Amino acid sequence: MSWNIFVTIESKDYELTLTTLALDNLKTEILEVNKVNEKEKTVIKITDDMNKDIETDEHLKQKKEESHYKLKNPLVLLAGVIRYEDDLCVKDARQDLHMLEKLFKEKLNYQVFITCDKNAFSESLTLDNLNDFLPEHEDIVAQSYGMMPYDGLIFIWCGYNKSNDNNDINLLYTSDNETKYFGDIQQKFVSDIDYFTKKPKIFLKISYYEEKQDSISTRAQIDAQCINDKDVLTIFVKSIIDTPKNDEKEDMDESSADYNDNNKGSYFVKLFCQSIENNMDKSFQIMLEQVAEDLSNQNIRKDFMRVNSTNTHLSIYLTPRSHDDDKDNNLLSINKDIPESLNFHRHHSLEWIKANVKAVKIVQEMIDNNEQGLIVVTNDISHWKTTTNCNEFSFHRLINNDIQKLELRDYWVYIIKSRLIILEEITIDGNVYAIQCEIQCKENVNITTQLFVTSQSIIDPLLTSSISPIQWNKKIHHDIPIQFQYLENRANSCTQMACAGNAIVHLQNCLHLSIQTFGNHHPYVANAYSNLGSAYRDKECHNKAIECHEVALKISLDVFGINHAWTANLYDHLGVSYRNNGEYGKAIDCHRKALNIRLEVFKDNYSWIVYSYNFLEKAHSMKGDGKIIEINEELLKITKKLFGKWDMDVGGLLWKLGLKLEKKKEYKRAYKYYEEAWEVYTVLLGEWNIITRSTKQRMLKLC
Repeated sequence: MSWNIFVTIESKDYELTLTTLALDNLKTEILEVNKVNEKEKTVIKITDDMNKDIETDEHLKQKKEESHYKLKNPLVLLAGVIRYEDDLCVKDARQDLHMLEKLFKEKLNYQVFITCDKNAFSESLTLDNLNDFLPEHEDIVAQSYGMMPYDGLIFIWCGYNKSNDNNDINLLYTSDNETKYFGDIQQKFVSDIDYFTKKPKIFLKISYYEEKQDSISTRAQIDAQCINDKDVLTIFVKSIIDTPKNDEKEDMDESSADYNDNNKGSYFVKLFCQSIENNMDKSFQIMLEQVAEDLSNQNIRKDFMRVNSTNTHLSIYLTPRSHDDDKDNNLLSINKDIPESLNFHRHHSLEWIKANVKAVKIVQEMIDNNEQGLIVVTNDISHWKTTTNCNEFSFHRLINNDIQKLELRDYWVYIIKSRLIILEEITIDGNVYAIQCEIQCKENVNITTQLFVTSQSIIDPLLTSSISPIQWNKKIHHDIPIQFQYLENRANSCTQMACAGNAIVHLQNCLHLSIQTFGNHHPYVANAYSNLGSAYRDKECHNKAIECHEVALKISLDVFGINHAWTANLYDHLGVSYRNNGEYGKAIDCHRKALNIRLEVFKDNYSWIVYSYNFLEKAHSMKGDGKIIEINEELLKITKKLFGKWDMDVGGLLWKLGLKLEKKKEYKRAYKYYEEAWEVYTVLLGEWNIITRSTKQRMLKLC
């Protein structure tokens, strides 16, 4: 085994290779490189970067470790502009960004956030977009509680530059022709964010110029300003391109991002990716030197590179992260005894989760402010009585006072601030949070789901006999759910911005955190897998989507069993992924199972039944098996059973069946359904209603 050591001898930098990490070996190499013969030898004084003497082998090993960074999980941010408002399109930037994404994501298994996904919409990046992108990832670092910690930062910019003067090299031009200083971005991550202190930070700026702007004689005269810090490595690259005025919209597929595509992208990025992939045992700096040498040897006049670093001894190694690393981290907390978390058996919707996240935020605020009271999360208050009870602490009286309440679609969050709450003759269908208060019960009190209590809360034994209180745990009941919500919100924002790849990274972090906290079999884990599967589906990675939805479904079946609404939802998610993958038979099977569950669970909840039949109809339609009529006749039968014949939903299905049969030229059957629809509409709407008359015209047309 050998060690590479960076040394400075008489103001010149050298990289020495030692066979043993020992002072004697180092002194021998110094003498060799400095060409000192035996007679000229004198005492060699070796000092560190703080000018302190290195006198022992152990001290040498320690300094070697301090200057040696192995990046295994850096935060990788790829940003750039391909399309500008003046129709300028930099195709090399597109290719370079996707080559770099492939390198870091597929070859090194790092988490990568990129401003440009593979669609034209995301190829423009305004100054506002860039200013949103940067704080978003500051937040990710700040909110990274419980996730695998980032051990460094890699920030890369690809974009067009208008001129070659000294100031322009440090400018980023956004798609709306605004500018931002590259040094300002460095400042944020080097000085403003403590998280990356003493961690390596690599900044790479690739600027694209038109050939007429530059000449070989001026390329070596760049005087770029950059942040000087011993943990910072800055690389400026100039790439000469043809006049980029062609705004053709080319389809990008996986093969077009291949490193060996010699027709697109800068020479620098091709060599950079190849060098890293083929030399993972070498330091990042050595690989950069190899790239520079290759550019020179191949007489490539189109690319020029300059490296800035105040620490010439900085040695960074990009180490691939194995999938086993993820598994090891995921299993950290599986066997830990954790408190009971949010219950999903009775309530299970997205609104239920969001309402409780809102509630726990208020709970913690009240604790911090030393306030007392009750927080109630429920979706049904219709049976709560309005009372004239004179007791000022009665729940009925308090709830009807002018208290703060928040509506989140199907759920309400009630905030009651009082040292005492008296419950009587009430069912609370949802969760209750007691904050340092006293709850007294009289009779007929029922909380259907969960009761969370903070310290110093006093709960009537009559209530605890029917529901077991859960002791408030800030980490499990507050920190973790808020972190989940934050990551899911970030993923949703990325999806809306057509950046499915970035959404996947946020949801992978969410999955990691859920497994690390709760183990492999938990509703939060199932939800994380399901969300990740949907993100993969948006990115058209159908096999990965299927894999995630299958895991989510298995967890749901283990936790809730077959007859649960969440299980039905997951069958539908899996069915959609099968359908998108062209596996229509499997899709139909999943949607049929979801339908059967909903018929059992919801029984007379018509909206959920129609929801299931819509999925089933779509799958049969794409399969083209001719069963659309049969599916709609099934739904018609159920609808009549629930509502009787004289119902608008019945009329709508009869019309729909008539129309589909008419298109199939089965005119007799079509006439029969139109006629029945006409009868329904005549009774409900009247003979001269436009819908009734339109149905009659359809009948006459078929006579």
